[in-house]
Amino acid sequence: MRLESVCSIPINDLLLTRVAFTPDARHIAIGHRNLTLFEVLSGKAVRTFRFDAFAGAIEFSADGRYLGCANLRDNHPKTRGLARVFEVETGRIVFEAAPAHPVEAACFVEDGDGLIFVYKDMLPPANGSRSGSSVLAGVRLPRGERVFRRELPSWDVREIAFGGRAIVVFGQDTRDHAFRVEGARLQARPFKLACCSYPDGAVSEPAHLGIGGGLAKLSPRGNMLAREVIDFEARERRLSLLDLDRRNRIAQPLPHDALPALAFSRDGSHLVCLFEGEHGGVLRLWNCDGPALEAETQFDPQFHHLALDWDTRRIAAIGGGRCDIALIEP
Repeated sequence: MRLESVCSIPINDLLLTRVAFTPDARHIAIGHRNLTLFEVLSGKAVRTFRFDAFAGAIEFSADGRYLGCANLRDNHPKTRGLARVFEVETGRIVFEAAPAHPVEAACFVEDGDGLIFVYKDMLPPANGSRSGSSVLAGVRLPRGERVFRRELPSWDVREIAFGGRAIVVFGQDTRDHAFRVEGARLQARPFKLACCSYPDGAVSEPAHLGIGGGLAKLSPRGNMLAREVIDFEARERRLSLLDLDRRNRIAQPLPHDALPALAFSRDGSHLVCLFEGEHGGVLRLWNCDGPALEAETQFDPQFHHLALDWDTRRIAAIGGGRCDIALIEP
């Protein structure tokens, strides 16, 4: 696999920086507290969207009309939540929510009546729990009319995606569970995955994914889950790729000190994974139909966030004070 440079855009090098292609891949949004839209071919800035919080998730609607952003969870107990939806053409805010806790997860839902923006809220802790349960709240755009609400008891939601008929939910249980690891008894919160049907809000029986998870990413259609997991018995970390439609699962060992960056294409057909190997950074391209490793190449290990558009074969990587955009060649 070869990468042909398209352009390089100077940015503030912050680990919280996020990046996303527009659906037509002609523009790219980059930012951490404010998001800026750039032309891909020229690197020219088009407009800035004011967010006023650290961006944790950014996503364009399928028609490219809206840009949604949810703020990042941090270690400060007084950090409030913020979710905004911007009109891409003008930059104006068409919806804003400011709940008591960081939002983290959001997605766009298309139904017969138009477009819904769904985001995560939290209920206050109850019955001695250390954290409250998550709530999925939805508003119709551009009016901001509230049309969907589903409480998820015992869920701490980390990611959501719309799969056409249901909202796929990934997160952790809010309750501690007992586990045995190498003969020791541990209390931990397991990761889990479920589907919340739309619009009735029925939640499927969750699939339990165990403990020891790291970085995780749902594909935009919600049919694939990629995440870094820890195999305590083998004493190694792995990249786990789960196909929710076929229930296929693969796991690839990662170097002990790897810090992977993950990104799916918009249609979920491909995944790129960046990690630090023995001789520097390694970028791997997975075809999710199988799934199977398709190609790999050496890559700058200082990059820490990726975006992929498979229709145009463009990949964007952030790190070292810049966003590099390249064309993936066979």
